[in-house]
Amino acid sequence: MRYTQIDDAILTNVDDSWKKTAMVIVKVSASHDAELSDDEEEFEVIAKHIEVLVDEGHLVARGNVNNWRASEIRRS
Repeated sequence: MRYTQIDDAILTNVDDSWKKTAMVIVKVSASHDAELSDDEEEFEVIAKHIEVLVDEGHLVARGNVNNWRASEIRRS
């Protein structure tokens, strides 16, 4: 999976309402299971993309996105 596809998959799974970061990571992984395996390393890749999208202003975060279960994200 190319990195732009990961970003697109993240943005597809997020809208204007708050979503748990962990849930978005799992949904992105599940929707692209042919390209991504279920191991934690792949979840980390998706999480890093979420962090970049927050830093670039494409997403807004509530809480620390590195703490997947305690943070939430939505479109900006």
